Amino acid sequence: GEWCTVRVIPIDSSQEYGMDNEFTAYYNLEFNGHDAIWGIREDDSNTLLWEKDGLSFTLYGNTDISEILKLAKGIKIKFTSNTGNTGA
Repeated sequence: GEWCTVRVIPIDSSQEYGMDNEFTAYYNLEFNGHDAIWGIREDDSNTLLWEKDGLSFTLYGNTDISEILKLAKGIKIKFTSNTGNTGA
């Protein structure tokens, strides 16, 4: 069946990101007003990478890019306070 992995991480000023270009073809595109990178792997899986609001987003899956874009548009990030968290 179809699957998709989502990764969201804060951007660090010393952060570097490596991309495999031996088995993946990359294309620049615009996604929701942001520059993005679309990767197509030899196994026909797709990757979408973009940055927004200090976060780096990556969606990777074995579905077509139109489905990846639909999923990406549906991502909502809600920041909450850890106030009151005792760590226990």
